[in-house]
Amino acid sequence: MSSQKTAEIAAPPERVWELLVDPAQRLRWVDELVATVPDRPPTGVGDEFVLKIREGGDVVDYRGEVTAFEPLRRYAVRMRRGSLEICLDHRLGDLGGGRTRLAVDVTTTSSNRLLRLGGSLLSGAAARVLGTQLGRLREVAEQGS
Repeated sequence: MSSQKTAEIAAPPERVWELLVDPAQRLRWVDELVATVPDRPPTGVGDEFVLKIREGGDVVDYRGEVTAFEPLRRYAVRMRRGSLEICLDHRLGDLGGGRTRLAVDVTTTSSNRLLRLGGSLLSGAAARVLGTQLGRLREVAEQGS
């Protein structure tokens, strides 16, 4: 299941890019994120990482890999936890005047039959989280550094 969210952000693409790829900056707008290992920005396609995410009272690991890396234009990752796979594809557009258009596609899949049956619920939850996170990213980007 997939969904897309788009936002216009009153910040230049360089600022939005930094918030997307720098683990220290990501902590400012992804409330559920506890840590990223390694804690340095990726350098290209194939870079691997682990996101430590708070889910309820637990902290769980999502193993990830960068699948697209075009500085200031596109950043995509694939993350897995158990049978769940989440793909996020961020596309930035320079609107001029220090403004950025950010479109994010999220796709969730699972090899687990029960999760597949609940796919629309899973997709809806992912879309809600994505909307919240995109709103937070906009707030942080527009505040400046």
